Amino acid sequence: MDIIPLEAEPNQQLLVILGDQECTLGVYSRGNRLFMDLTVDATPVFSGAICHNGADIVPFPTGLFRGSLHFYDREGHSDPSWEGLKDRYVLLYLAEDETLPDALAY
Repeated sequence: MDIIPLEAEPNQQLLVILGDQECTLGVYSRGNRLFMDLTVDATPVFSGAICHNGADIVPFPTGLFRGSLHFYDREGHSDPSWEGLKDRYVLLYLAEDETLPDALAY
């Protein structure tokens, strides 16, 4: 399990290597919700996925991305908001052979 570094900003894009995959993550706020776009090796995988606490953000099984992405609320069970990114809400990457610990799953 890896923590993907985010800043407390409403819109951001970052390039990260996740499980030997070159990924571009777009995290953005619309109203009081966070959404995510994912591109792997320059191929769009999904866009506009709603970010919920504990749930896999990848909206469907795909051969384009190996693993899963989850937000975790360090202070409770709320869905993430941009104001709490970095401190309260962290973004986790789990490889295909990893599972979300029971303490983090909702």
